[in-house]
Amino acid sequence: MVTSLISMIRGNIQNIGDEWLDLAVGGIVFRIAVPTSNISQLDPKGSKIELFTSLQVREGSMSLFGFLTEDERKTFEILININGIGPKMALNLLSILSPDSLSSAVNLGDINAFTVVPGVGKKMASRIILELKGKVDLSDQQYKNSPDEELTNALMSLGYTLSEIRKAVLNIDYSDSVTLEDKVRSALNNLSNSDT
Repeated sequence: MVTSLISMIRGNIQNIGDEWLDLAVGGIVFRIAVPTSNISQLDPKGSKIELFTSLQVREGSMSLFGFLTEDERKTFEILININGIGPKMALNLLSILSPDSLSSAVNLGDINAFTVVPGVGKKMASRIILELKGKVDLSDQQYKNSPDEELTNALMSLGYTLSEIRKAVLNIDYSDSVTLEDKVRSALNNLSNSDT
């Protein structure tokens, strides 16, 4: 059961684990499960932080899940409403796929984007795509129905995420004389230069 009893929490980081953090708030320390992708973005212990939260009550236990963005929380709450996906699986999905990447994978019907997540096979990936089609939208609408949509789709088919693609397409020449192949080549060059 999803409850909005605690929708946001502010406090000081006490400890950080692989998939959780302890947050001190007014003399109480909360253990909050977070996507592993959020862990690397956290400031060190003692730092103040604000998390968007989702309180889950199941079989007599309560768990608090925290996210750095409201989009992550909304996506989490959409995911846990899919039959067969509990909070742990939803957290695993958001540890690997950002809300933008997840939305794009759903819109493109990209089963492989989901099967890289531990515990998600082709059957579950198909169910996620089927149930989320039309329910999640790309936050960055400039990448949808824009001159670079073909380029974005080409790079996504090569396995790049939207955040990687955003960086790769910044300095691309979009004049009519430049072919899609040339744009892809330039983007791949930008991606390889950003790795060094």
